[in-house]
Amino acid sequence: MVRRRPTLCFFHAWALLMSGRSLEVVEQRLQALATIQVDPASMGAMAGRMAACAPILWSCRPMCPRCRLCQQALEMLPESDRFIQRRGLES
Repeated sequence: MVRRRPTLCFFHAWALLMSGRSLEVVEQRLQALATIQVDPASMGAMAGRMAACAPILWSCRPMCPRCRLCQQALEMLPESDRFIQRRGLES
């Protein structure tokens, strides 16, 4: 069921990331999400969520270009999507 629903797939990846699972597992879930057809009405929000995950994943690796990616993600996320903005990008 998770693999057929983009929002569930995204939040599953997010939960894996926040629970300290390996980056490879999180990236696999995000790659699976990229193959799911997203409703056009929510495509912008999903793109912003995906962009928000990238700097968090990269920050777990040495030499991360975090600042540029965080700014890009914040610009893409709608203001109404405070879940990601408050938890992932304000640190």
